[in-house]
Amino acid sequence: RFKDAAVVRVPRVEFGFSGHRVPPPGLAIEAYTQVANVLDLDADLPPRVKSMVQPGAVSAVDIHLAFPADEPATGRPTTTAEASVRGIAQLNHYYTRSFEEYEAKRFRGSATGRIDRPAVPFDIETIGVDTSARRFVARTQATLERLRGLDAKPYAYGSQLALEYFPRPNDLFRFGEFAIANTAAGLAQPSRVAATRLRNLHRGVGLIADLAESGYQPVRDGLSSSIHTGVLVEHMRGRMATSLSTAGDLPMMAAVGTLAIPDAGAAALLLPAGSAEVLLQLPADDLLRCYYLGFLASVSAPLRLEAAVSSAGGDASQPVELRLPASTAVAGIVEVEPRPVHGEWMRLVFETDADEIDLHDLFVIATG
Repeated sequence: RFKDAAVVRVPRVEFGFSGHRVPPPGLAIEAYTQVANVLDLDADLPPRVKSMVQPGAVSAVDIHLAFPADEPATGRPTTTAEASVRGIAQLNHYYTRSFEEYEAKRFRGSATGRIDRPAVPFDIETIGVDTSARRFVARTQATLERLRGLDAKPYAYGSQLALEYFPRPNDLFRFGEFAIANTAAGLAQPSRVAATRLRNLHRGVGLIADLAESGYQPVRDGLSSSIHTGVLVEHMRGRMATSLSTAGDLPMMAAVGTLAIPDAGAAALLLPAGSAEVLLQLPADDLLRCYYLGFLASVSAPLRLEAAVSSAGGDASQPVELRLPASTAVAGIVEVEPRPVHGEWMRLVFETDADEIDLHDLFVIATG
């Protein structure tokens, strides 16, 4: 039905406890038919979806979404089908199952970090009843019987995949949204949901967002020291390599222009003739690492920022271009070097019509 679509976004239907305190007999698609707002999602926000894609026509993927290629190849589809999919296909999400199963799941905690699973009240309001999946009971049971008959041996994930193209993963966008949105909202505890949806201004891997409309007032180290960014770094299996206030033994200096870093308050970057170059030394490490740039800035004019990592051997990565709007608070966490290297410096080139940029936060995350 969607031959011209690079991405088909399938809406997710949330099923609640359906009255079951203990695990019921039979299949989940038989036992759970009551639709409920289990995760207390804002009805005004876009619905949660899962994406089906043409692999050669997308450039980035995250947990739920995929994005058509920025520069599509000739003949490749470029559109995203979403609203037109409703009523044709859906993905059933059984987040709780029975109350007993959910409580066990909740106390196990999150598989990707230290985010607590919230308690969900058992007597949650039923929005409707959906029995559409029951027509697949016989086929599902037949599949289970076939699986039980297979030899008990390990299965190598991906061994039967033969994709000519494989897109860049962009879960940094989604988890970056959690970190930046929840920091700006002032949430005291990590959350599995972004307090607000942020429009991503970055075409590469990661997220750049304008926080001015939210009323957020940037503060020194507001992002790098946030508990929400800490959860992101843990999810990335990384570490905070350097920032304005940490790793003071690692130089952060201007090769062009002037960078003044006071003990408190924003660092001031002065740009003679509208340009500046800042060098961030990376910690010496025997491990090969990938590198990510984070920032929180106030800019009085649109800004072009170019970031690249130079390795200990002198080779430099392909520069990543960032475009920042004029804003009292623009924040981002973006991928700069996706290949594991012995990083030595991260080089940042700023170009703008402004005479000065206030850097409330500037940091590097290292993974690997």
